[in-house]
Amino acid sequence: MGTYESSRRSSNAGRWLFAVLLLGLFGSILRALAVPLAVSDVDGVNFARSLVAFNPLQQSPHFPGYPVYVALAQGVQALGVSSRVWSLVGPAILLWPAACVLLFAGTRRLFGVWPGLGAVVAASLAPGAVGHGGWPGSDGLGFALLAGATGALGLAAGGLQTSKNVRASGENWQAC
Repeated sequence: MGTYESSRRSSNAGRWLFAVLLLGLFGSILRALAVPLAVSDVDGVNFARSLVAFNPLQQSPHFPGYPVYVALAQGVQALGVSSRVWSLVGPAILLWPAACVLLFAGTRRLFGVWPGLGAVVAASLAPGAVGHGGWPGSDGLGFALLAGATGALGLAAGGLQTSKNVRASGENWQAC
């Protein structure tokens, strides 16, 4: 591969990464706009109480990720966020752009650029994902981690299922 081709490919990758980060930031903004003024359900109250006194045995509405979620929310609170609602929503909003990058990278590797962008757009704009992403609970963070894990699996499996490999296996099958 020549220098021109590799620099062009790297420049395109930079543009796609920038576009995906913008989509992720837009998704984070939508989630921030969906944040309620106060906690409105029992799980949210338990999560808010866990920011002050964390007891995984007494307040465990969503095991097994509950301790991780509370630790991340306490980390957001330690950064100076005084509102309990924003501390609880913070991990999902802050991690969403990174999840979009992973989702795009994995989907792009398996299916191409446009399906990768489509996956990020769908995940960023899905009304349920936006609503739960702005809710002070673990669902938004869970969705971000799920999107990121899906992308990571796509990256790991990318060498196994490329169109070139599928085409080659089809040609080998026809030769039989």
